[in-house]
Parts: sequence; structure tokens; C-alpha cells
Amino acid sequence: MLRRIIGQSLMAAALIVLFSAFPHTVWAKKAEWVAHRPVDSGFYIGIGSCLKKDHKDDFRLVAENEALFDLSSEISVDISGTFMEKTIERTGLSEQDIRMEIQATSRARLTGHEMVAEWEDRKTYWIYFRLSKGKYELLQRKERERARAASLDMLQKALQEREKGQSISALRFYFEALSRIQHFIGDNLTADLNGKEVFLYNEIYGGIQRSLADTNLSAHRTQVPGLDGQPLADPLMVRGMQKQRDGSQSAVSGLPVLYAAPWRENDPYYIVDTDENGVARYTLPMVTMADHGQAIKARVDLGRLAPQVKSGAFFNAILEKVNVPQTSMRLSIYIDEITYKWRREFEGRKVAVLAAYAAGQPAVPWNKIHDEMTNFIQEMGGIPVQAGNIIDFDKIIRFSQNPGAPWDLPMSEAVDLVFVMAARGKLSTRENAENPFGEDVRFAGEIRTVTQKDGNASFQDRYKGAGGWNPMGEEMAMDVLALHVFKRWKAKYYQNLGQ
Repeated sequence: MLRRIIGQSLMAAALIVLFSAFPHTVWAKKAEWVAHRPVDSGFYIGIGSCLKKDHKDDFRLVAENEALFDLSSEISVDISGTFMEKTIERTGLSEQDIRMEIQATSRARLTGHEMVAEWEDRKTYWIYFRLSKGKYELLQRKERERARAASLDMLQKALQEREKGQSISALRFYFEALSRIQHFIGDNLTADLNGKEVFLYNEIYGGIQRSLADTNLSAHRTQVPGLDGQPLADPLMVRGMQKQRDGSQSAVSGLPVLYAAPWRENDPYYIVDTDENGVARYTLPMVTMADHGQAIKARVDLGRLAPQVKSGAFFNAILEKVNVPQTSMRLSIYIDEITYKWRREFEGRKVAVLAAYAAGQPAVPWNKIHDEMTNFIQEMGGIPVQAGNIIDFDKIIRFSQNPGAPWDLPMSEAVDLVFVMAARGKLSTRENAENPFGEDVRFAGEIRTVTQKDGNASFQDRYKGAGGWNPMGEEMAMDVLALHVFKRWKAKYYQNLGQ
């Protein structure tokens, strides 16, 4: 008898342990709100569920997110056709993308919701949220007004910066203004701006476009030479300029420039800010023939100008869609060191050649040496730039005597290098019975060659001598002399490049 009582007690204890291992909800009848979705005119409702086997460790979190998504789906946002059309045009997003983004931002702004109930069985977990419509509207109104005020403040600061000609500083404020209302884009907020009611989104977007249009990037060299197996000797350089209200251009500092070389695995991207002169420099490591012909692109990095906050699809789409100032530089890689040195000096550079000679009369153009120099520079990738329509050849002679003086001859455009070839002396003649023209001609005097780079004399050569007697007259005598001058210059200048 005692043995039977003990056995029954043990069996009862075992059943108690077995039942206590499971929550009582496992065996409870399915909740009414799970079987039939509730309806309540005063509340937004969100119900979510999750299969436990698919998310063993976070099934509750998954169900909560689903319930919030369900709740936000009940919150309708009216979107005008005009707003939808303009947003599609400006961002490139589809109508479905826009509606999904507005719904996502609505979900991100959900506050004041409460959990009504939860229920689970062996397989599934369910959760029930609700949000008072009146409370939601009140909270959203307050948040919307805060966003509107903050955005308007940033917009006004952006306009002030533009007024001062600070396009980049203005851009930062424009992006800040946009970030403040990015979760209310679908509401198409308006504000009073200097006595005029404007749509904030339209005003900010237009300001971003105008500021970017006032900003320009230009490459110091469009063709950049390199020697195979060596680091790039000269840094890549681009200059950022911004347009002022009077139409002039000024250098812009602190402009983030992204250099992109996507074909290179080790250093495909690099970001550097412009200095006080508006120049952003990037030194490329070792180059090889695999880089030959590739174009490195440089563009303003809007991501660095934008505020460092979590951005939605609207904000990111605008960054990708706007016209970003950019430029490019193509790499030319050489194996032969001699060719490389000449290319390094001339390739992609704007070069002016000025040549004149004076022989007892006002200076005149020295055409032969000008043509020899220009052709060689072109062969080495240089870009010839012509002087202005009116050239004072005597001024060329005077400059060659004082190459450190400021250069004031007019040019048709900005140049990187100026080459001056000047001869000053006298022409002599002698009778020659065998010459059909009756006399020979030769030039004797001083010849100077000067190079000016970045406003400074970077190369000078000076020598005196006399040419040979030429039976063909003054022009031919100067042409033959030009060939000798060019040969001497080429040897001397290459020696200078090697220093």
C-alpha cells in the first residue's frame, strides 16, 4: 500500500514538472485578436507574428518590427500628383519607391504606441500594438513644426552664405536644411521665407543646384605622364573655383575632392580637401603600363558636405542625381626615360612660344624657331597657346634681357609655360660674284632663350656668336640660325629637366 502511494506521488510530481516546462499560453485558446483583426476608429492597429523556428533567438523582435510596419501601413499620407512628378524627376525614384520611402519614414517616426497583448504557441509568436490617432497627430504636428523651423533656419543661413559668395558653405547649410525635413518630404512643407511662402523642399533643392552650378573643378593637367615602375613624379592637381555675384571667380578652400581610379585594387579612391589656393593634390603611388590610357576622375564629394546623419532614400537619391562638379586626367605611361622626361614637361600643359629678332631695326617675328619649338612641343603632348592679336616684338626682346620682370604680354588664355627665343645683333653683308643675288648675309650677336613657369624664370641660356654666310638673304640666314639655336636649346633644356 505504501509502495502504491509513493508511486502515485512520484507520477504526480513528474506531471507537475512536465506541465511547468511550458508557458500556460501554449495550451490557451487562440486569442480573439489573433483569429480576427480588431477594428477601432480611435486607434491605428498593428499586429505582427513570427515563426519561432526561423528566428530562434530574436522572434520577438521580428514580430515587433512586423507589427510596427503593419501599424504604419494604416497611416495614410496624401501625396499630390505634382509633388510625385517633381520628386520622380529630381531623384530618379519610382512612384512605388517614393510611397515605400514615405511609409518607411512614417514607421521611423512612430512614437506613443503601446503593446496591447501578446500570444504564442509552440510554433508562432504574436504581438498586438495600437496607437491613438489623436495622440499621433498631436505628436507629429509638434515634430513637423520643429523640423520646419530647423530647416528654415538652415535655409536662411545657406542664403546668407550665397550672398557672401560662399557656395560651399552654403551647400553645407542646404544639405543640413534638407536633412531636417527628410522624414517629412511627403508632407511638402511650406514656410515663410522673407515674406514669401515657399515649398521648403523645392527651395532647398533649387539652392543645392545653384550652388553646385557656381562651383567648378578644373584639372591642372588633362594628360599626366608617368614612368613605368615608378611613383607618379608630380601630384595630380585639380582646382576648385566658385563664381561670385559680380561674375568673377575665386578659389574655394576646404572643398572635398574625391579622386577615383576604380581599375586599381590597392588605391581606387582617395579624398583630399582643397587648400587656401583652391588646389587639391593627390600623389599616386607606383604606376605601370596597366595604368596607361586610364582616366582618373576627380569630383566634389557631396557625402563629405552632407551632415553625418542617417539618411533616407530621398536624401541619398538627391546626392546621386544632382550635377556634381567634376573633371578628369588621363594617364600616359612610358618605358623610355628620355621620352618620359619630355612628356612630363609638356604633356597636357598649355604652352606659349614667343620668338623675335632685332638686327638694327625694330624687332620682327622669328618664324622658323617659333615653328620648330611649337612642333616639338606638340609632338610631346603640349597644347600651343597663341599670344594676343597685337604682339610687341620689341617687348619680347626686352623681356629676354630681364626674365625676372613681370610678364605682361597678352595671351589668348592662361598658360603653364612661356618660352621666349630672342636674338639681338646685326646683319652683315658681303659681295659674292657667284651669288645670283649679288651678296651673302649673316647674323652676329647675342641669343637668349628663357622659360617662365608659374611666374618665375625656370630656365635661361645665353650665348654670343655669328652664323655662317648665307647666299639666300636675311630670311634664310635666320632660318638656318634657328635650326642651330633649336638644337642647342634641346640639349640644354633636357639637361635642365634631368636636374
